[in-house]
Amino acid sequence: MVVSGVVEVLVGALVLAPASRAVGAWAAAGLFAVYLVPHLDAFRPVHRDRPGVLWQPAGVAARLVVNIWYVGWAVAVALTA
Repeated sequence: MVVSGVVEVLVGALVLAPASRAVGAWAAAGLFAVYLVPHLDAFRPVHRDRPGVLWQPAGVAARLVVNIWYVGWAVAVALTA
């Protein structure tokens, strides 16, 4: 988890700097795409009777939609940088 956090901070710094924004945005898109894997895996044990909204079908679907949107946003930033 520490390595992931460090990478996220570095990618954020790349996105903030105009000279490295495209590279940072592509890196962010890659990170968001990798983060889709655990959200997809969350569909396996999903049941309506599980406690917590994020573990119910609608919650898992919402997590996927939001993360797919993040990938698209990062790609849009990369293409326009």
